[in-house]
Amino acid sequence: LGALLKGNGRAMAAEALREGYVEACEGGERRPLSALLSFLDDVIGSQTQLSSLILKGNSKNAYPTRLDDGDLEALLKGMRKAGDVALREFDLSWNVISDHGIGILMDYLREFDNVIALRLSHNNFGIEGAKRIAEAINDCQSLSHLFLDGNKIEDRGGLILVEKLARNTSLRTISLGCMDLGHQTFTMLGKVLTQNNSITTLNIDRPILFSCQEESIYHLASGLKLNKTLRSLSIKNAGLRDHGCFLLCDNLMLNETLTELDLSSNRLSEISGQYIHNLLKKDLNLMRLKLSCNKLCDRGCEVLAQALPASSIVELDISYNEIGSQGIEALSVAIAHSTRLKMLCIWGNHLDSSSLQSYIAACNNCRSLSYTDVLMQIVDGEANAVRRIEPEDYYFPGLV
Repeated sequence: LGALLKGNGRAMAAEALREGYVEACEGGERRPLSALLSFLDDVIGSQTQLSSLILKGNSKNAYPTRLDDGDLEALLKGMRKAGDVALREFDLSWNVISDHGIGILMDYLREFDNVIALRLSHNNFGIEGAKRIAEAINDCQSLSHLFLDGNKIEDRGGLILVEKLARNTSLRTISLGCMDLGHQTFTMLGKVLTQNNSITTLNIDRPILFSCQEESIYHLASGLKLNKTLRSLSIKNAGLRDHGCFLLCDNLMLNETLTELDLSSNRLSEISGQYIHNLLKKDLNLMRLKLSCNKLCDRGCEVLAQALPASSIVELDISYNEIGSQGIEALSVAIAHSTRLKMLCIWGNHLDSSSLQSYIAACNNCRSLSYTDVLMQIVDGEANAVRRIEPEDYYFPGLV
């Protein structure tokens, strides 16, 4: 009986939300979103707890009726009427929410502070939307994970938002990739990282940085040196050059918490191999390092490989780095002496028959290694590299 009453209580929250949402749509002369009604009907039918609301607009069925400001306003009115809807995750990614809609949403979150994860990636808000988020972010004490990627708030909006993070104590994850952030935001972020004691995961992919001297990276790296909480940092596609890599690696030697670093799709050459080597020799906390789509080449790979056996690296991605047989041979020697490495990705480099056989033999003899993205296939007596494709690499929702 207790289980039955509990299930009925869960269903009643979803029913109240559905009823309130439909009523709000009728009052505003809007057509209710079929995707939302279908989601709520499933919750009601299964009598599961309504703890998350996923309304991503990038699926085949949802794209033609993506959620806009009016839809969001009707949904929030329904949630206010339902009263006891305590969502923990709110995913509104890939919709068409503008600055106005963000303002309405943040007013609601200030009033009902229960959302832990908020996903607003790839919508249509800009600087004004960033201001509204910045104004409310420190009042939302439950909010721990915030994803804003793909909204063009530019450097001015980024500066306003990042400045508020200095006093924030609740956020653990913040994702600010592809938002056209610039020098001012990076400079402020470096300062914030010396003061903030809560953020553990930071994504600042694809900023717009023009300086050849990489002053922005200097400020960021200075903050990383003193930061005591960050564990994961992603700076992909940032135009990072060798000097910027030196600044990061030199300061990260003094960082005691970072365990994951992603510098993929930058402009690192073989010179950066030495800087990464120095970091791996000094930093025994870094476990995951992603360097794909750079130009480390043979020399950079050789130098990096020398530090690999004694390092703490568990996962390494150096795919698409123009590495030839000389670099692969050096990497094979390092693998043979590694006791911690579990995953290694090297696809997209220049693997000839001899270096491929050495690499596969080293992988087979390395007891710790459980995954590599390259397999060997013998064709007409010659060893050929074959890429290992996992099911998730070709998974399409609705087809499987």
